[in-house]
Amino acid sequence: MWRPRNSASPNRAREMSARAVQHSRPPMALVAGLAAAAALLSPQQSSRPDYAQQPLVSERLYQRVRFEADGTGRRDLRVRVRVQTEGGVQALGEITYDYNSAEETLEIDSVLVHKVGGTTVAAGPDAVQDVTAPVARLAPVYSDLRNKILTVPSLRPGDTLELHAVWLRRTPLSPGHFWYQEDFTTDGVVLDERLELDVPRGSYVKVKSAPGIEPQVSDSGDRRVYRWKHANLEVPSETARRRRAAEDPWIPRVHSVQVSTFRSWEDVGRWYGDLAREREAVGPEIRAKAQDLVRDRRTLRDTLEALYDFVSKDFRYVSLSFGVGRYQPHAAKDVLANQYGDCKDKHTLLASLLAAVHVRAFPALISSEAEIDRDVPSPAQFDHVISVIPAGDDLIWLDATPGVSPFGFLLYGLRNKQALVVSADAAPQLRLTPREPPFPTQLEVDVTGQLTDLGTLRVAVRHVVRGDAEVLLRLGFRAAPAAQWTSFGAALASAEGLYGDVTDVQPGNPTATRQPFEVAFQLVKAGYVTWSGKRARVPAPLPTLDLPRDTSDTAGLHASLPDQDYTARLRLVLPASVTARTPVPVALTRPYGEYHSSYSVHGDTMLAERALHLTGRILSGTGQRDLTAFVRVIREDEGQEIALERATSGADSTAPASATADELHSSALAALNNGDARTALRLFRRVVDLDPRHQWAWNNLGRAYLRLGMLDSAIVAFKRQADINPYDQYAYNNLGLAFWRQRKYGEARDAFQQQLKVSPLDRYAHANLGRMYAEQHRDSAAVTELGQAISISADDPQLHVDLGKAYLSVGQPDKAQREFDRAIELAPIPVMWNNVAYAYAVQGVNLARAEQYARSAVDATAASARNVTLDHVGLKDAAAVSSLGAFWDTLGWVYFREGNSLEAERYVRAAWLLNLNGEVGDHLAQIEERLGRKDDAARTYALALAARRPLPDTRAHLAKLLGGDRQIDAMVERARSELVQLRSVPLGTTLREDLQGTVTLLFGSGPKVEQITFAPGSDRLRVLDGALRAARYPLELPDSNPVKVLRRGVVTCSSDKGRCVIVLDEPGLLATEDVAR
Repeated sequence: MWRPRNSASPNRAREMSARAVQHSRPPMALVAGLAAAAALLSPQQSSRPDYAQQPLVSERLYQRVRFEADGTGRRDLRVRVRVQTEGGVQALGEITYDYNSAEETLEIDSVLVHKVGGTTVAAGPDAVQDVTAPVARLAPVYSDLRNKILTVPSLRPGDTLELHAVWLRRTPLSPGHFWYQEDFTTDGVVLDERLELDVPRGSYVKVKSAPGIEPQVSDSGDRRVYRWKHANLEVPSETARRRRAAEDPWIPRVHSVQVSTFRSWEDVGRWYGDLAREREAVGPEIRAKAQDLVRDRRTLRDTLEALYDFVSKDFRYVSLSFGVGRYQPHAAKDVLANQYGDCKDKHTLLASLLAAVHVRAFPALISSEAEIDRDVPSPAQFDHVISVIPAGDDLIWLDATPGVSPFGFLLYGLRNKQALVVSADAAPQLRLTPREPPFPTQLEVDVTGQLTDLGTLRVAVRHVVRGDAEVLLRLGFRAAPAAQWTSFGAALASAEGLYGDVTDVQPGNPTATRQPFEVAFQLVKAGYVTWSGKRARVPAPLPTLDLPRDTSDTAGLHASLPDQDYTARLRLVLPASVTARTPVPVALTRPYGEYHSSYSVHGDTMLAERALHLTGRILSGTGQRDLTAFVRVIREDEGQEIALERATSGADSTAPASATADELHSSALAALNNGDARTALRLFRRVVDLDPRHQWAWNNLGRAYLRLGMLDSAIVAFKRQADINPYDQYAYNNLGLAFWRQRKYGEARDAFQQQLKVSPLDRYAHANLGRMYAEQHRDSAAVTELGQAISISADDPQLHVDLGKAYLSVGQPDKAQREFDRAIELAPIPVMWNNVAYAYAVQGVNLARAEQYARSAVDATAASARNVTLDHVGLKDAAAVSSLGAFWDTLGWVYFREGNSLEAERYVRAAWLLNLNGEVGDHLAQIEERLGRKDDAARTYALALAARRPLPDTRAHLAKLLGGDRQIDAMVERARSELVQLRSVPLGTTLREDLQGTVTLLFGSGPKVEQITFAPGSDRLRVLDGALRAARYPLELPDSNPVKVLRRGVVTCSSDKGRCVIVLDEPGLLATEDVAR
């Protein structure tokens, strides 16, 4: 009857209330929890769950589904949802339900909003619009698909939405049959979820529940009723989601409840065959078109490919899952005339064209998302239709849906899957699709170019792709206009770790699928080599595989490896004055694959090649250590650097020859702290040459090596430090860090434990040991060590976060939540959520959780300032402005680490314009650099160095970008005046008087000035009210969240020119004692 649908479903309220917000950047904020509601479910629990950070809490989700023997029926949906944040308001402010007007009706007969103050607002009839579904507007043959759009009135955080909707099926999908499936909520908070299924007692009905979800069954007269109860009181952590997804990107879904009246898969197949077969009739239009397409084709293969290409490439796909709309496809002649169709329509046209040339083709029903549950024969298990052509004892499998798939190729989600082949010659049966593609898959990347004397990298990059990635690239370039190819090529380069300015993107023909797909582009990276002296080290400019940094998370390492053969080649011409020392070649051979790399220099040209060949899908039983080591070695090989040396060095590359060891050490330490590890390395080497037993130099030399990833050299340096002073307070801890990065866990453990012998209360050693154990999934040991670190430093909130993560790994979510709560308890304000989020972002882990925390901080701060007016403004409100900028920066930095640079730029730019903070400026510059905007990045780095609280690393970032630091001081000096200009807003020629005074501005959405106040003694400036409101301020709001922003500024007018200008204060300097009406 009603099949759960992908994007438009009668379950929409349930999905919106409990799931949808969780799937993509959930907006969250801290508001009052629902402890009372949770207590009703668990009255004997002394510790009540806290759902304060959830945007929505579904208090009640009731569904009653009734079927009649003829296949008609009714569905009642009753929902009661507590809205807790602005994100929740946005999710439920407008709800869309779909229905098929040819077969069913939909009535939304009650919509109530229970306000926080106790009043209730009822939605009127005009709150519901009945409109044509978007797909029907694009493809009129699907005009039966309708949407009812509910606009929920007066919904605000803290309100409760209650609604009732009824779907009434008048026409059965299959007379005498019905089917249904339901998935209870698992990734959102639902306090009380119930499903009641009412079916005819005399009908055969197969009902299957997922393990642990058993119904109560009762009979009454000629009816049988099944009742399920469910609650979900915890939202899975990001770690749990990541591990589950890493096991395989196509996780088989186990439905909570499945219902079907079909007794066998053969019955399902015959039902669909009866619906589809008549639509494949060969009429004169079809016959004529088929004959035209196969004219001059000399082989059967050529004939098949010609007809397949026509349907695949020339007919627009309308994205409807199998079962959305009608199950019966449109007639082949209509599909031919319309030139579009869904998956079953495209198969129908292909089968009809093939029949016209006497070739049989049959539909195959398949699921792209889940494995088929053979116990429950049901159309609900399928979401796609592909084609099957008998070829002797074999089958040719075709999928014309993507439009750019090579002949006989199935995407990964369709391979090695059970499909119901509906043959006209034999009984329908489940058949297994091919495990492997019909041709060898490959990814070849050739990088050819030169390194200039100034350190600029100029290369041509060429990709040759066959397989799943090929189809994705073909789809992307086919959809993108030529004007967007540069952006598409830049995104491709960035995803592969090739950063720079991308131009001249030249893709192959996206529809020429008989050969591998090719795409080429030019890449220029200024400052690829930054010379601090005669020597420099750079990575080979080759694409990198997307391998996990944390190789201890082995649950899905096999899924992270590519399915295709991978080869990357480099041919790089070096400047005449530069010589190169190549990295060490690597050769790995395992039963499941091989990896080889080679590096060489011939004259002025460096050659490099990396190749990975997998003999088949890696089995989950592959030894953990073996697979971990295999991936680790590949990643470490990708991290090897080319050692370059030039004949002459820059003027700033050496320190005075007369400098003492201590002077050199001070300079080196400053360089290290400023992020210039290469200069620090050179200077520390000079220190140990002058004084081999310097009391600190070997340790700091090791730190420089550690920064540069030269782990073997770092280990030698730390061991030398320990030899000089066996009781050094840092050496063994740093030695442990170096071994840890090499994934030499035994040696790392010994070093950390030796540090603890030297200093038993060293919280850093305990913490590092605990974090390393967590990486190894020695979670119980991690809990022990992190617990000891907290015992030493109980008020360190980050340690509580780390311990919380370890508790999640050992399956103790309650303890984990207590640790997270403790972290926030130590600083129970949005700043703590921000700090936790930023820590995650810096580490590049748990980014979804980081996004939630960052969004919580943003939403809560915006909400707290929503009702601010200048009549009642306090210090807290003023401080929130500066905090909001920091929180925007954190959220943007999370997006940056997630690879979403455009979203990152929106938030970080807004934060920069608000706060002009050095750290934020550094973030913005890094984002601009990743986006390939070198000039913008250089300017922003200089501004960041001139701004408040610049990061130590910013100067090094700019020096690397520019290829040296000789210009930096001048750039920073110019930037200081530019910063003042950024805060200066001209008001026009308005007053010919010498006046100066302070004003405070309140900005709202837009942003626009909503209110102005003038400090005592500034009354004469009130005539500038209009000019102040009309001026254009350096302020951006990154999203649609309602927010209020306070800014104070000094207005100055001159009598000789009659011009006025306001110079805005930095937000942190805003004071309230001067604010007056």
